[in-house]
Amino acid sequence: MADEFLGKDFNAKTFPFRQPVTFKASENSAVPWGQAIVNESFESQAIGTGDTGTLNIDIKLPSDYVSLMRSFHLQATDTDTIYWGDGVLGLAYQQPGGPYKTSVAALGEKNYLWFGLARSDNFTIRDRFSSDYAYKFWHIGSRTSIQEPITPNPSPITNIPLWIPPQSDLSLQSRSVIIYLENDTAGSTANSFVLNAVFDLYTLEQAYAAGVMSSPRVF
Repeated sequence: MADEFLGKDFNAKTFPFRQPVTFKASENSAVPWGQAIVNESFESQAIGTGDTGTLNIDIKLPSDYVSLMRSFHLQATDTDTIYWGDGVLGLAYQQPGGPYKTSVAALGEKNYLWFGLARSDNFTIRDRFSSDYAYKFWHIGSRTSIQEPITPNPSPITNIPLWIPPQSDLSLQSRSVIIYLENDTAGSTANSFVLNAVFDLYTLEQAYAAGVMSSPRVF
């Protein structure tokens, strides 16, 4: 018995907002400089008989902006049952305000902020072409107790605190966000995945301006 590992690396695409702020008093407003978006499709591996599977997704965000996760969605589609189950999402969170104004200290993966992923049931739908497809999706969720299942809170949860200043540590740059999914059912077919995650981007001047990235968060 072996664990079949699939790793995926994605770079978020940057989209600036074209709305200049003309008033000096509000140039460091809570309006983001722009957004970084991950919208990717990929295929998971088939899990052989007697084996388990691990799916790992690493997301790299722009290294010259401070990021705040706005939304997250992961979904799988197949003509067969989808057996991917529990998962977690880790954020490379660093304390706002320093001491990392222009660089960031090495941050081990175990020190990320980890959130449980709330998965849906396996839904089978017949579409307009009379084809049966199974769907399963994951959002960031929370577990209220050991006995209760993970439930979205809300679904999808938004405005996740992700303080990632401009980075100098290459290992952290390559994986600002980490996702793990587990498949403990032997004999699973390959599944088609779609990942969508949106991050608000703030310049360093915005991030350290009073009332913008301070606590409580001002929008």
